[in-house]
Amino acid sequence: MGRHHRQRSRQQTGTVAAAAMPAQAAEADADRVIASFDSLGSPLSHLAPFYGGQMYGISLIDRQKFRNNWSRQPIRSQISAVRHYARYNWFLNPVLGLRAASHGAGFRVVGEDPDYDMESLVDDIVEEDLVSSNSVCLWRTEVDRPQITVLNAERVEYSAIGGIEKIILQCSADRAMAADKENESIYRTALGDRMYEACCRGTCVKIVRGHDADWNFAYMGRGKRSGCFATPALIGLLDALDFLELMGVGDWNLAMKRKDLMLLIKKGFKVTTGGNAVVNSVNITKPDVQTLGEGFAKVNGISTVPMNHDVDLSYLTVDPENFKPEMLKSATDKIMLYGGIEAVVLLGEFSQQNGAAPSLMRNARTEAFARRRRIERLLRTIGREPEFSGVFKDADKAVFTWSVKSLYSIEELNQLSNGMAPGLGSPKTRRELYDLDDGQESERMLAAHAHRKAYTPAFEAGQGMVPLVFPEEFANQSTRPSGEPGEPGRPANDPGV
Repeated sequence: MGRHHRQRSRQQTGTVAAAAMPAQAAEADADRVIASFDSLGSPLSHLAPFYGGQMYGISLIDRQKFRNNWSRQPIRSQISAVRHYARYNWFLNPVLGLRAASHGAGFRVVGEDPDYDMESLVDDIVEEDLVSSNSVCLWRTEVDRPQITVLNAERVEYSAIGGIEKIILQCSADRAMAADKENESIYRTALGDRMYEACCRGTCVKIVRGHDADWNFAYMGRGKRSGCFATPALIGLLDALDFLELMGVGDWNLAMKRKDLMLLIKKGFKVTTGGNAVVNSVNITKPDVQTLGEGFAKVNGISTVPMNHDVDLSYLTVDPENFKPEMLKSATDKIMLYGGIEAVVLLGEFSQQNGAAPSLMRNARTEAFARRRRIERLLRTIGREPEFSGVFKDADKAVFTWSVKSLYSIEELNQLSNGMAPGLGSPKTRRELYDLDDGQESERMLAAHAHRKAYTPAFEAGQGMVPLVFPEEFANQSTRPSGEPGEPGRPANDPGV
């Protein structure tokens, strides 16, 4: 009775103390109680199941030690990763190469300085935009027609606040430049004192657009302008590529095992039915093991081996089911979604190419035209700077031309050309579809007319102009009907009249 009384007294005392606790302490105590039940279920049940970001806390991917959560990496780390993949990955390298070739094909600036290498600049911008989705063009100020460098975006921090754009460029330490004291004056003249010191020491240089004494830059990003670098378009593809590489690791391990072919030699037989099951089985003997082992150990190439009727040979290898392509289908579908027509050409079959080509080519054209428009805006921005007054007469009125032949199939080009034939498009426009130079083709056509006998088929029935062009060969023929129009009824000399 006494022990029970003391127990009840302690319970009552605890209840009164709990009631007297402040509200915040009671809530904290309740949170601890609730948290203590997490161990009863999955410890990961409260985590976000997808990538998330730095503001969303830990996700399931972060808890997987073998998996990279690319969305949580800083922008510069993301750009560094996608550049590495674009350079070495079996998929991104050829796809981006084809896309860069088609999107930058045939670029020219009409009527401007032909000596300035604008084509190489555009090639660099296209490749940087495809890889990092952020292109920073840097050039020296107060220099006539300076060379423009498209920076690797992972070396740059970019910000735009209140219309003031700023970059912080991380320079690599150039020990050869620092040790070359004989040409120091040349380096300082070309780079300026501040950039020269940064390159020698491997430090940073801050450049404010339009307000820097030595350098200036122009920025082009992908998507909405947000005052900072855009997330690289390739970052969402790295997880699927990582998965394919991980599957390849397994395949390589299994393939390595395939080199260890095991020859199995079965001698004897097993009784599996009747009353003598197992008891009267004929097992291989030690002399058999020695004889068969020594005999087959000597076999190297074709050999004649006498064998008993109960000797059975077989080979043990890795099961081919371990190499089923269906295991990779989901990841392959993801990269095909990004790869578009280039991926179908590389990985798809002819039926897929023919069936998906119209829609994929339409998507490819839309992306190419959008990228070309952004590059043209960037070039006009650069052309307005005083350093490029000798390159552009008027940057706002500059005419940029691109090739569209790589963005259409031959059938689509023919349909466009035939659709313009009734007068919708000029002959020059139709020629441009096929990357033909209008001036050159016109000169060739004049040459063909001047030497018509060398080009025109002399007796082509379907060509109605041949009799008119060559009256000496077709003197009695005309493309117009001869005589007056006839009247209905029988001819006058018809014997039936």
